[in-house]
Amino acid sequence: MSKRSALATFLALTLAGPVGAAEPLRIGLAAPLSGPDAGFGQGTRLGAEQAVAEINRAGGVMGRKLQLVVQDDAADPKQAVAVARKFAGSGVRFVIG
Repeated sequence: MSKRSALATFLALTLAGPVGAAEPLRIGLAAPLSGPDAGFGQGTRLGAEQAVAEINRAGGVMGRKLQLVVQDDAADPKQAVAVARKFAGSGVRFVIG
């Protein structure tokens, strides 16, 4: 099984819920987009955007598109907590980063 297939299967099992099929599955990305580690965070963001685009081009997960929600945690623990709370409050069900 390819990494992409494994990710799609994992997401399907993890994120499937009672939401209608037309609504995208929201995936959060918490990364340092500012500060001294911004280069790492920008690379992570670009990689995640590419992966989401490829999965969506292939039909998404169980017919649902993915939507990447990106937040800057600035590699700061306090900011990371605020980002996690934003994700939880906005219906993001899976977070990477």
